[in-house]
Order: sequence, then structure tokens, then C-alpha cells
Amino acid sequence: MGGVKWYTKFVKCDIEVTPRLLSVSIILMMSLSAFGQETPATEDQLSPQFIAMSKEASLGCSLLLPGNVPGVPNMMDLCGGGYAFKVAPTGMLESRLLMGNGSGQSYYLGTFSYRGDMYLNDLIVSIYGGLSITDANSIWYGGINVGGALWWEITDVFFLRSDLELLVNPGTSMVILLTAVIRFDAGGGGGGGP
Repeated sequence: MGGVKWYTKFVKCDIEVTPRLLSVSIILMMSLSAFGQETPATEDQLSPQFIAMSKEASLGCSLLLPGNVPGVPNMMDLCGGGYAFKVAPTGMLESRLLMGNGSGQSYYLGTFSYRGDMYLNDLIVSIYGGLSITDANSIWYGGINVGGALWWEITDVFFLRSDLELLVNPGTSMVILLTAVIRFDAGGGGGGGP
């Protein structure tokens, strides 16, 4: 494959334009350019519709950039899903399972995090952190994860979310994730109240 090569006085870099690099570039460009969202009631708060939804389910794909992970020297595509439920007005507990195999390596990542959502300059922004469990080529590790996300509202219940997540142990890895999220209310049906 051809690529772009450039040299400096101290560093030689070879950059190949591949579908993986192209998909990462698209995710990063989406993160930098926000789609218009409904204006909430006040400028510094999340919209009432976003806050009213107490649960969410998601499916997504990501790119794992491993750093010093035993047996996983190359970038990997991971796919999986997640589930979250509300524990505070703008706080959620979320779990996620991502997995991928290829080039003689396998990687499974399970995370359990606390996430805080906020409204910032016409964007919905999330910051989260928690615990992770990793299976890298049948060797299990426990670790921590921290990350941030940007949300784009497509409909009242359907969102796109772009994450950048740092994993610590094994090694120090980064996950770039694009997720489709459906948010819904836990209530269902009328009540038996007076």
C-alpha cells in the first residue's frame, strides 16, 4: 500500500491511508463539528427530555489503540453494546462490553463506569470513570477507565455518541468509540394513583 512519508531532523513517519485511518479521521471530524441541537429551557442546563430519560441501550464500534498490552501489538476494531441507568438527575451508571478478534489476537473489554452529563455551548458532554476488566489473548486484567463523550441528538430518543476513553492496565490504551444510543423512560403505562 502506498502512503504519505515525511521526515524531520529527528523523526521519520510513514502514514498509510487505510480504511481504518479514514474511519478514525471521520470520527474525529464529527467530534469537532457539532450538529445543531434543541435549545434547552436555560442555557446552562440539559433539556428536560434528555433528563427525563432514565435508561439507555447502545450499540457501537471502536478502534483500540493498545499501548504495552501483552500479546496485542496492533490496532484492533472492537464492537459491542452497553446499558445505563440513572442514579442522579444528570448521573448514570453504565456498563459496556466490547470485543474483537483478528491478526492472531483477541481482546475483550468490559467496563463499569459512573457518568456525568452536562450541557456546554450547545453540546451535550459526558465525563466518566470507573473499573474495567480486560481479556487480552486469554489473560485477564483488572484496571480503570476514564473518558469523555460528545452527544448528537438525532430524535428525542435516538442519539449518536463519540467517545475518547483511556484504559489503564494492562498498559495504557486508548479507545475511540462511535455509538448509537436509544434513551428511554423506565415508566411504562398509567398508574394506579388517585
